[in-house]
Amino acid sequence: EMNRKTADDVGGVLNLASSEYNRLLYDIVDGYSSVVKGSSKAEFAGPLSMAQMGSNTVSTGDVAETFLFFAALNLNLAAANALPIPGLDGARVVSLLALALYGKREIPEKAQQTIEIVTEISGLLLVILVANVLFADIGRVVPSLPALLKN
Repeated sequence: EMNRKTADDVGGVLNLASSEYNRLLYDIVDGYSSVVKGSSKAEFAGPLSMAQMGSNTVSTGDVAETFLFFAALNLNLAAANALPIPGLDGARVVSLLALALYGKREIPEKAQQTIEIVTEISGLLLVILVANVLFADIGRVVPSLPALLKN
């Protein structure tokens, strides 16, 4: 059961919202760092699982829990999008930083080759991750599917 906190004024509401935001953000950063360190056994939820969780949350009729779910979902999407992987906004930030570092000068060929290799490899890894998460997601949401595929 959720421990509900209440506020008496706008300042209290902003304070509660800020502390909840900080808690969610800490949980997200902690989760990502444990995945990077390899100390996490957590599974990534794909779009089907997220839709199922969202539907379950909304069906409870608990408005606060629904807002919390969607806040956590949005913060997770923002954190994932900030990763420096090609195709995501984080890669654009890295590109802008490189342009700021080199200015209008041409990026050295060795650095350009390294960027291209990293881009290709990380793009491939992103496709593999997305496919893996999607297939695992389908297996969780449609539990009979793995058995059907074996036959």
